[in-house]
Amino acid sequence: MIAQSFGRSSGEFIPIKLCRMLRLKIQPLLLDGNINSLATIIHNCYDTFWVAGIKFVRMIMCLSFHNSNFMFEALQDIVEYSWTRIYLFRKNLNKNKQDKNDPRSFSFPLTFYQFDWIAARAFRHAIGDKHKGQFGQDFHKSLEKWEKLTWKSVQCLKDRDIFTQMTDKAAMAHSQLWDFDFEQNSFLVLLKYGAKDILF
Repeated sequence: MIAQSFGRSSGEFIPIKLCRMLRLKIQPLLLDGNINSLATIIHNCYDTFWVAGIKFVRMIMCLSFHNSNFMFEALQDIVEYSWTRIYLFRKNLNKNKQDKNDPRSFSFPLTFYQFDWIAARAFRHAIGDKHKGQFGQDFHKSLEKWEKLTWKSVQCLKDRDIFTQMTDKAAMAHSQLWDFDFEQNSFLVLLKYGAKDILF
């Protein structure tokens, strides 16, 4: 079985593997408010966490145990890691700028709670109804509560419609991409490359 190849304690490495992936996707060029619109930045953040959510589900499906608290904390950890990277980008790129028009400056228009809401929404969409059985009720309740609590930071904004539109999974056809990835292509890819290489 695939789960046996990762060992009993493999779940401890899920946040590490996800952070490695996020390190490549959290880049100033995609998140800088000086060169990207608010809608583009929201979309880029959502898409990054949606992909991380898919990878997270794949890892969980290959484990022989499911700990709801650990799984939920793992998702929160990678959001905090991503926010720290953005903070460091802003700090390092802005410390030597001469004025506000200096091209070395970096501007990120989201607060942590808005960023957190985008992540929670993306994770919930990535898991979807199809794979709810892989997770316990406590996990789903925590995920829904996470999204509702952080929504307060978005609800009061005049641009809240942009947040909802750019994180609408139906409009972006993410559900269709998920179906293709897991149903039509997975078996052929696993045969060609091997389960371990694809999943990680």
